[in-house]
Amino acid sequence: MTMKAIASAVALLGLVALAAPTAAQTTRISFGQAAPPSLAGAQVHVAQQLGYFREEGLEVEQRVFAGGVNSVNQTVNRQADVSFPGNEPVIIGKQPGRDALPVRFFYNATPTLIWELIVPEASPIRTLQDLRGRTIGIFAPSASNVPQVRAILRREGINPDTQVTFRNIGLGAGALNAMTTNAVQVIALYDTEHATFETMGTQIRRLPQSPAVAPLFSNGLLTHEDNLRDPARRRMLVGVGRAIARATLFCETNPRACVTLTWRQFPETKPTGVDDARALRDALFVLNSRLTNFRLRDYQNGQYGLYEPARWQAYVDFMLAEQQIERPVDINTIFTNDLIAEINQFDRDAVRRQAQAAQ
Repeated sequence: MTMKAIASAVALLGLVALAAPTAAQTTRISFGQAAPPSLAGAQVHVAQQLGYFREEGLEVEQRVFAGGVNSVNQTVNRQADVSFPGNEPVIIGKQPGRDALPVRFFYNATPTLIWELIVPEASPIRTLQDLRGRTIGIFAPSASNVPQVRAILRREGINPDTQVTFRNIGLGAGALNAMTTNAVQVIALYDTEHATFETMGTQIRRLPQSPAVAPLFSNGLLTHEDNLRDPARRRMLVGVGRAIARATLFCETNPRACVTLTWRQFPETKPTGVDDARALRDALFVLNSRLTNFRLRDYQNGQYGLYEPARWQAYVDFMLAEQQIERPVDINTIFTNDLIAEINQFDRDAVRRQAQAAQ
């Protein structure tokens, strides 16, 4: 179905959006992304296209701050009202004895790990032990998973400072070329990026996940702590979280429409050089690699965005044991579940009907 047909089907059922708020009612906010637009951020793109943000009285500007560290810093500096980084930079920045990092996660958007280590299918690298002496491609030094990769290496008895080399390879074709030309032997990026390589005909193999990272999880919604204390700003955060939750359910119900709406928001994310059928098939393959990771987990009890304190403690303990942090961090300074009940106050059946109508 074309994007035009999708929009028409949704409109006929009267399910897209309420009338847009007046300018006086609309709050402009900046949403910081750690990477350029892609299907990895489909929740945000779909929420924008379907008017979910607008229904919450929000006008959202998406901005890219390359890497999780930069996203966190821009949230601290209030250049991003909400951002979407990984967890490691915040845990590191919350250590006692440092200047207080005035940010907190309020929505668990990706309740399992998106990060992977991949090699070409023909590579002799089979285990994490085989990484010794290799060059590992990373997005950038500020990427959220770099501390995690370094910790995994130490767990395997490999010194990340002297026994491997990290090389910045960015994303996309440049990253893939670095692997296929053997400039790097391993790539440490994330699910949707690696799935994209597969759609381009590259055979890859995912290395076994370290048991040490099994309890961990990935990106969430982060904000300045002042926003949680101010009633008006708190309502804004609830609105952002609710829009993301609705978009997540929409994408789970109708991945095809999720892809098409993402392409409408950012046309540059649509594959080029192939016909529409191939482009859609490839995009669905990529999106499904992320859908697997952002579906609700049992520990969330059906509540989108819910964090489990024990998993935060496991994260802190992991980073402490692997010397990524020097002192224990109080998990209550990192996150809050206080907004989750309000965020989940929406009609799930209505979202499902909207998604089904878009088929």
